Amino acid sequence: MNAHQYCRIKRKIKKCIEEKARNIRSLSCDRDRVGVCGLSVDESTLSPVKTDMHRVVATLPSASTHSQIGKLFGAVLNIFTNSGINFQLLFNNPSTQTMYLDKIIFGSIVFPREIPQNYLESVLIRIRKNATIVDSGEPGVVVNLNTAFPDASSVVLTQNPTVTGGFTIFNVRTLGYASIDFDGRIVVAPQTNLVVEHLFDDFPLDHSVNFRSTIIWYEL
Repeated sequence: MNAHQYCRIKRKIKKCIEEKARNIRSLSCDRDRVGVCGLSVDESTLSPVKTDMHRVVATLPSASTHSQIGKLFGAVLNIFTNSGINFQLLFNNPSTQTMYLDKIIFGSIVFPREIPQNYLESVLIRIRKNATIVDSGEPGVVVNLNTAFPDASSVVLTQNPTVTGGFTIFNVRTLGYASIDFDGRIVVAPQTNLVVEHLFDDFPLDHSVNFRSTIIWYEL
């Protein structure tokens, strides 16, 4: 190819690019429509994505969408103590499903009631993964947060197990009421486990605390 032929081809390419650029335009709501499909929460069907009456695409929290298909679960604790204890919950996952920890919500009150909020309401929340299970402990109660579905969780929940080792992945000390949002960031894969611990300090004589906690997770 000589220089003249090369220049002719180069000019044709440039002209073609310029013509394509002239034909490119921005989409307009008056004359253009774009169809978008999304997979349903239970991954069974594809449906068009719709807007509300104000043309806004609304989104739901992850836990809410999983509750719609019966995959959101909870466990409620009621701890009354006048001594330092370590109350443990073991989430053992022998299934093929995966557990996603959503949140831990809790609050406490000190007795006698006239005592103001102080360090007696303090509790240390610690989470360990992949502990060695010596004894599973007592069966825990799991509820499905969608009233239309059975309370059938894929993970096995037990209270006060005997466990050793594991790796601490979360550790925080709180006072009074707190809501710890994990939003599924802590994951319990199949054939693994998670230990959630509530550690209370020793109490002065004639003092006690009533501690209530709700742990929420979903499974997929």
